[in-house]
Amino acid sequence: MAWPVGRLAELMFHELSHQRLYVSGDTAFNEAFATTVGRLGAEQWLKRQGTAREREDYVADARRREDFLRLTATARERLAVLYDSSRPDAGKRAAKQRILTELRDGYQQLKQRWGGYSGYDRWFAQDLNNAKLAGNSTYYRWVPAFLALYEQEGQNFVAFYRAVEAIGRLPPSARSARLEALVASPVTIVSNAAVTDDPPAITHRSDNERRGP
Repeated sequence: MAWPVGRLAELMFHELSHQRLYVSGDTAFNEAFATTVGRLGAEQWLKRQGTAREREDYVADARRREDFLRLTATARERLAVLYDSSRPDAGKRAAKQRILTELRDGYQQLKQRWGGYSGYDRWFAQDLNNAKLAGNSTYYRWVPAFLALYEQEGQNFVAFYRAVEAIGRLPPSARSARLEALVASPVTIVSNAAVTDDPPAITHRSDNERRGP
């Protein structure tokens, strides 16, 4: 797996977070929480254990991922507008193919900007369909909400986990409303690695106990 060390650390924290919290029937909540903890955990690990080069590689990888997500999100939004339109089915099919062609062209432009990085080639080589585009949304839709919550809780993982668990206990409609409010909240999201020494510990401890290394 030719991923930066920080990305591998992120994957580890992501998977461990599923053991920390799981809300039945809400994949978007679970995956966005895990994605957020993965990101914060990788930043903390690199701050403490990584080299300067590993930190730089992770930042570059994260920027490429954000570019990729913006590109695919735009295509997904355009397709949603198309499907809701009154065009005849034949017109929708033709327009869909144009949007997907432009998506592939946009990726080639990103690759040039990335200096030829080809890490997403396999994703684009496989069939592009609605389910595939929706999958990206599942993992990332609520990440801004969880990052905002982390900031609201003073970048304290104990308080953050407690707040996430409280949201997870809400009924689905109230849970979504709370996450929407967090997305809209005027919170400045700062890179966790730059401001705090609290690691994203996964194991359960007393709420009054600070998480140690």
